[in-house]
Amino acid sequence: MPNTHTISAIPALLSPGLLLILTGCFSGPSYMPPEEALKRAAASIDRTLQHAREDASAPVAHDPSQTPPDPSELLLWYPEHPILGPALAPEGPALTAFAKDNPNVRLQPQSIGPWHFAVQKLTVSLASGDMPDIAVVKRDLLPHLAEAGRIARLDTLLPQSLLDDLRPEVLRDHRIGDALYALPADGFCTVLFYSPSEVPTSPETWAALLDFAKSFDRSPRQGIDRRFALGDLPFLESLWSAGGDVYRDGHSALNEPAAIETMNFLWSLRNGGIASPGKFGRGDAAMSSFSTGRIAMTVASSAWLAQLQ
Repeated sequence: MPNTHTISAIPALLSPGLLLILTGCFSGPSYMPPEEALKRAAASIDRTLQHAREDASAPVAHDPSQTPPDPSELLLWYPEHPILGPALAPEGPALTAFAKDNPNVRLQPQSIGPWHFAVQKLTVSLASGDMPDIAVVKRDLLPHLAEAGRIARLDTLLPQSLLDDLRPEVLRDHRIGDALYALPADGFCTVLFYSPSEVPTSPETWAALLDFAKSFDRSPRQGIDRRFALGDLPFLESLWSAGGDVYRDGHSALNEPAAIETMNFLWSLRNGGIASPGKFGRGDAAMSSFSTGRIAMTVASSAWLAQLQ
């Protein structure tokens, strides 16, 4: 089977949503066998799905929107971001165009730092009721914010003509029940980055990746003592290329053959000297080594494109 599995660009699962806020398995001391790890992960997912089904009938709380002190002023919070940051720069073309089209509205973007700091700031602001008008958050926070009644419905605020411009699946992914609470702020794909000087032809199958890795010249170079063919190959993208899924037909599919084969393949990359052992499973660390020439290729989010270019 590995000879036919492809390495492809996959849309990111956790692209942030743009929310209008108008109301006040591989870590641990030791590694368990891959099949056991998948079995436990599948059981955990099934428990989570069962709890979600039990809670599905619970009503979503709604806090009434409050009138802000100055309705013409909009405060926008966003985490550090390779696209939104430059786009929302003061006096930049985006803000200049917005101000021209909306002369009676003052949009004030404010970066709230890397995501691990941004989520803390958002949590504190939600608890205190001192919230921005608009915030960019990761999509997995959407259900919690809606259930807490801390965000407003968008389908009652935005014109239908705007919503009609979006694909139905985009709207579906940001609905809870029949209410639309968010819009996507960006979208990234997972892609294979490689150095043309090191990789003559990008591998498109698992077998091609292995063939390249076995022939890769790992000899040290000036300033680089250890070199590897591969930095990271994420589990999800590998699973999908093998025809597997995390979730299918109402239950986890992580204990099915495609998932087991994928895990064993990745395990062989890590333990076979093909992938950098300290970087495998750590996408950002692998990309850092790739950018300095220590790794010939790695799989990472297309969000890195802006920085690499």
